[in-house]
Amino acid sequence: MLSNLAKILPLTTAVAACNEIEDITSSIKLEPAPEISQMLANIKHKRCGGLPAPALKRRTTSIGRLAHLTSTASNPSVVSFFVTLSGDTGLTSSSFATTFSSRILASPRYSRFASTLSPDSQTFTSKHVSEILKSLVSDTVPPSGRLETSRIIESMIYAPLPLSASGEPFLWSARVCQGPITSTSPGFNLKTASEAIESGRTEESYIFFKASHILGDGVSLGNVLIDLSDEAPELNQKITDMVKRRRRRGGGKRGFLQKLVKAFRKLAWFIAGCFKFFKHQLLLTLDNRRNPFKAILRSAKEANRTLSWTTSPIPLTALKKICGHYNCTVNDLFVTCVSLAVKRQLRELGVNGGEEGKNIGVVIPVHLQGGVLLEGQSIGNRIGAVNASIGVEGNDRTKALVSAKGSLKILKETPAPLISYLMAKVITLPFVPVAVASMGLKFGIGGACVAISNVRGPESKLHIDGRTVENVVGFVPPPPGVPIGVVVQSYNGGVCLSVNGDGRCVPDGDKFLAWVLQELGGYAEEVNRAIE
Repeated sequence: MLSNLAKILPLTTAVAACNEIEDITSSIKLEPAPEISQMLANIKHKRCGGLPAPALKRRTTSIGRLAHLTSTASNPSVVSFFVTLSGDTGLTSSSFATTFSSRILASPRYSRFASTLSPDSQTFTSKHVSEILKSLVSDTVPPSGRLETSRIIESMIYAPLPLSASGEPFLWSARVCQGPITSTSPGFNLKTASEAIESGRTEESYIFFKASHILGDGVSLGNVLIDLSDEAPELNQKITDMVKRRRRRGGGKRGFLQKLVKAFRKLAWFIAGCFKFFKHQLLLTLDNRRNPFKAILRSAKEANRTLSWTTSPIPLTALKKICGHYNCTVNDLFVTCVSLAVKRQLRELGVNGGEEGKNIGVVIPVHLQGGVLLEGQSIGNRIGAVNASIGVEGNDRTKALVSAKGSLKILKETPAPLISYLMAKVITLPFVPVAVASMGLKFGIGGACVAISNVRGPESKLHIDGRTVENVVGFVPPPPGVPIGVVVQSYNGGVCLSVNGDGRCVPDGDKFLAWVLQELGGYAEEVNRAIE
């Protein structure tokens, strides 16, 4: 398997990156959903089960407000993803709206999805389901290839949020399309397309979804897909059972003295970790060389995002064999591969002189609950962040991986995610100026040039209204000043990658992603040679 991985990884993405796609002469047109109006006419204007009354308001989270306050027109703080489905019939916008209403909008966990944002960004105001679906779910033309898919996602990222009748912005939107599966379907590779057609699932459907970061983090929005699926009850029960098992392992009755000693140990660890964290963060902030793209971002004219993604999942079993050989985690491995790809991007842009490019600054969002939502818990932004400096000088892949392991290990020994989360609470208080929030975010980023988000998905395939979810591709919104965002997402025993880059720093997203996979293939080849 490792031998196949080493040979196939670079080729797979190179084929996708070099795939000839016809020129698109006209812009993508949105068409009104033909059946939604009729469906809405049958919806009674009353409370949807479990939703709060229309006048009820809920406060936004500190991380959400920080993302919203620092969002810019050229780099909006919007989480976006698209879902590829296969079935004997396509998914229509009206059937999606019905399912979304019954499984998401009707759940108290997702009450924010049935809301608008107040002008001061402090509260959510609930709205009627009829107004929400009419404004936020629409049809779009099925994409004929990767380029057209990128344009749909890009148009959604930059499109202003729809406004309610009272003038307040909604915080998400969805576009749905369907058609026959073809050889150029952007959510399939040749193998998965053939398997779907042979199984009688000849129709493909796409759900393009975007949501403001103020609604929730990647884990929360990823949980939307779980609760939207037919397998939601079983998956949520598994999460509940897993949490109960963890609590039992860490449980046991303790005496008062034992509890006191444990509390003092935690306090000592937290205080020492705070000193280590602030020292580390200050050094990163003062080291202006850590973001080698800074000169390009200042001088070059603003450009749109460049997007790319893999359609052939990397087997998780193969990744674990590589990690077992190097005694590292999957996160360590991909942080290194992305950092080495950034180095190659800098070399292509001509930014390779002096000290530039020797250390790559990386910011990594960390979910404070281990990437799960607990039973009865609503969506939100329960994330902090850690910053690492990855040494990539020279051509030694092993040395770069050792640097990543060491840098990330130091951060794991500190309460860095919790500290960054608490700092966000302070700088987003209502009386704190926006300029102070921006300065706090800059300090938290520490001069990083790439954000890497690791999202754990279901271990088996999901289904929505009987249709198979073939692929899920998410795009992380990098913070202001960070030109590259990478998502490492697991689903159904495989790992897929996506890139969301600033066009000035990453002119070709497919090429950048090919570099990441080529570096991964290099590690696989080294492991294969060691085994032989």
